[in-house]
Amino acid sequence: MSNLLSSWLRNNEHEVILCSLCFLAVSFSFLNPLWFGQAPGFDGSLFAVIGKMFAGGEVLYRDIIDIKGPGIFFIDLVGYRIGGFRGIAFIETILLVFGVISVDLALRVFRLSPLARFCSIMTVLTLHGFRYHYGNMTEDYALYFSMIASYPFALMLGLRRFSWRMGFLISLLFAATVSMRINNGAYFGAWYVMLFFFFLSNRKIPDALGLFLTSLTGLAIVFGGFGLYFYSQGGMALVNEAIFYSFSVFFKDGAYGSPGFNLLAGLTGLFRTGLLPLVLGTALVLFRKDNYLIMNARYNDRNWFLFYLLLGIVFTVIANSISGHVYDHYDELFLTFMFIPLGFLVHRYLHVIQDINISFLTIFFLIIFLLSEHILWTWAHHEWSYFTVWFHVGIDALIAGALAMGLFFLRRLAGRYWHSHTMFLCISIVAALVLGVYAMILGHSRGRPWDAETQEIVDVVRMQTTDQDRIWVEGDAPQYYLWTDRNAAAPQLFFGNVNPGYDVRMKVLSSITFFKPRFIIFTGKRLNAYRDAEARNMVETVFSYSEQMFYRYIFTNYEEILPRLFALKTSENSAGGPSVIPEDVGEDDSKSQEAGNGAAAEPESGELRLIDGGVSEKSPGEVPAQAPAESRKPAGEPIEMPPSKG
Repeated sequence: MSNLLSSWLRNNEHEVILCSLCFLAVSFSFLNPLWFGQAPGFDGSLFAVIGKMFAGGEVLYRDIIDIKGPGIFFIDLVGYRIGGFRGIAFIETILLVFGVISVDLALRVFRLSPLARFCSIMTVLTLHGFRYHYGNMTEDYALYFSMIASYPFALMLGLRRFSWRMGFLISLLFAATVSMRINNGAYFGAWYVMLFFFFLSNRKIPDALGLFLTSLTGLAIVFGGFGLYFYSQGGMALVNEAIFYSFSVFFKDGAYGSPGFNLLAGLTGLFRTGLLPLVLGTALVLFRKDNYLIMNARYNDRNWFLFYLLLGIVFTVIANSISGHVYDHYDELFLTFMFIPLGFLVHRYLHVIQDINISFLTIFFLIIFLLSEHILWTWAHHEWSYFTVWFHVGIDALIAGALAMGLFFLRRLAGRYWHSHTMFLCISIVAALVLGVYAMILGHSRGRPWDAETQEIVDVVRMQTTDQDRIWVEGDAPQYYLWTDRNAAAPQLFFGNVNPGYDVRMKVLSSITFFKPRFIIFTGKRLNAYRDAEARNMVETVFSYSEQMFYRYIFTNYEEILPRLFALKTSENSAGGPSVIPEDVGEDDSKSQEAGNGAAAEPESGELRLIDGGVSEKSPGEVPAQAPAESRKPAGEPIEMPPSKG
């Protein structure tokens, strides 16, 4: 029986492995909370609600604003129109499956065995799914687009010639990737530069020019299409807004509140993903006397491949250094570079006896290094400090290095390097099945309301509003828009670290007084800070003028019915009626503080004036461009509380 199983597996190894990989990809896609009507991480939820409002007819960068490129919002627009939030998750799943198939084909071009390809893809997918995956992030899509592009890139290198069909496909994937966030294009940059010089060195100038021209063509098609859309919706003014929020804001002094360029931030992903030891181990194996090539000795593939890896590392480190922030999802940009080196090392371990020591020890070091982070420490999705990152990396590397050296000497003493290919294959497939099932189980628990208090807020809002109603979430918790399935009452969904050159708080106040959302939800931190300052008579010292106006408007027109949940007061303030404008908070211009979200100087007299039920500064401002909700529930109706959960 075992002989029959072994024979069947060997005869059908390619098919078994590809099916297992597709199962693994689909299983890991269920880690996305959007599949279950829940909310992914902060950015993912923000993109999803903007995609929903975009699909509902609101205009990007005018009615709904965030500091990302239009690509991510167009993906979510299409996904939402396919099937709501689950449609967005569906698109991500399809892209991941195509990415896995493409990487498998790319590894075939590099003549790696089926089992080596399987182990490489399974390892990287596991790292992505259980450590870095939020769902609906620009880095997630950048990873999938890079994976899809890996086969066309590898095929052109393997064929030693440029293909117009492949070139156009790659260029569209490249343009789609950088249209979400320009930093995400490092993988494409590494391949483009390496192939360009590869063609030039082999005197294939037409191929090099074709590669260059197609890269520009894809950018022209994608960004030209976006430009036409924005021009049709708002002329050059909206085009300029789109350029500012998706690109210029990151480079304009003071506009994007970040620490600034820092190489330490860029290097964290190189170390934390384990890519560095992989590259070093691959280089050691490649430079052995019997390893002059990966695919073809005539074209010196070894050096070109290492040149590509070096370019990829340099480009990605620079891309992740620009903001100076250390967020874990930035590490995802390094993951695509791991597939080929890891697959190559597994292949050499399985099939080349003289490479067993280097390849096995590198793989063993990588696995222990990655596991140590989760066994010893608590992985966090918030911003990391430099000390924490490098302390963890140092301890994990010492543990992995000590165990690897101990195993090396034990193997030397034992003198045996035996392994069974069939057993290795069976263990790998079982591991994939276990990981896949665990991912599907884990997905049900991700993205849910954080605690009972949060759930109660969600229940009240859903019970007392309709799909056409708007709410406002004050602070960095856009997950509430997904949990309640309600739209935002102001275009600036989150600007806590952005200073766009105008007073964001006053814009939000203008929109809120115009739409009069039935509920406003606070995250607590900023609200508590205001109340604390008010208790100590320090509001005018700590908060900007527009922030004072904002909170006084809320406290005058809303009542707190649950901790952090404010409901619009009685029927005289229902939609269409005048709001109560709080008294002027002060005449002195010096009271305007620059500390609040790019706060501008206060109006000369501090006056606010009503415009069709809305509020603006003394000089008339624009009424919010969003279409008012027509079927808003009357504000005077009593607030019903959800039944107690115990």
